[in-house]
Amino acid sequence: GKEIVARAIHQNSPEKDRSFIVVDCAGFSPAQLESELFGHEKGAFEGAYLQKKGKLELVEGGTLFLDEVSEILPDMQEKLLKAIQKKEFCRVGSNDVIDFNIRLVASTSWDLDHAVRKGEFLEDLGGIHIPDPLLCRCRDDAGQEGDGDQRENTSFHEDPC
Repeated sequence: GKEIVARAIHQNSPEKDRSFIVVDCAGFSPAQLESELFGHEKGAFEGAYLQKKGKLELVEGGTLFLDEVSEILPDMQEKLLKAIQKKEFCRVGSNDVIDFNIRLVASTSWDLDHAVRKGEFLEDLGGIHIPDPLLCRCRDDAGQEGDGDQRENTSFHEDPC
C-alpha cells in the first residue's frame, strides 16, 4: 500500500515522466545503504571495483521513494538530512560535490513522533503523516482481513480506525 501511495504522488506530479526509484531501507546494511543512496568511487572500499552512481543521482528530476525510512541509523539520517537541505552530496570515497533536485517520498510503519522522542529518528527528517487506509485497520478487522504485515503495521498507528 505504501508504494502505491508514493507512485500515485509521483504520477500526479509535473515530474510524472521522470524516474521513480524505490529503495527499501530495511534491506541494506548501513554501509550498503550509504552506497545505494550516494554512490561510490572505484576503490572507495573493498569490493568497489567500479564507480557506482547512487539513487540520489540516478533519480535526478524524479521521485525517490524511501520505504521504511525509520530503519536508517541516526548517523546516516544526518548525512541524508544534510544532503536534502543542501541539495548536494558526495559519493563515498570522493570530495566532488554533486548537485541534485528530486522529490523525496518516504514511508514507515513506525510511530515517528515516538521515535523522535526516544532519539531514534531525527525530527527534521519527519514530514507529513498520511495514514494509509489499507494498512490502518482496527485490531479486530486486521485478524480477519489483513495479512501479517497489516497486523504488524496496525500496532504503530495511534489513530483509531
